Amino acid sequence: MCRSADRCFIIVVLTIIAFGYFSYIYLVVIPWGFYGSIFGWFNLLGMHLVIGLLLVSYFKTVATEPGYVPKDWVPPNATKELLDEAKVFKESAHKTRKLLPLNAVR
Repeated sequence: MCRSADRCFIIVVLTIIAFGYFSYIYLVVIPWGFYGSIFGWFNLLGMHLVIGLLLVSYFKTVATEPGYVPKDWVPPNATKELLDEAKVFKESAHKTRKLLPLNAVR
């Protein structure tokens, strides 16, 4: 069924989300008679908004590599001196890594 363990976990999580969603719809919203009141419609709209945001967040989390930092991200308390120092350190580390033989880098 699943070709990798990652896909199995994604299917399990989506199944749990779908179970919660359909449980809410069939056990709370429909018996409550949401179509008869404006509060019911707002409740239904709010739940769909929450489920949509949950799914978007989950898929962004699953699709993003772990440890990913956006290219243009800067720490909020960074000063120009610290940024210049970090840039010099990054460039020197990159040059050093190129000079080392493959078996020395672990």
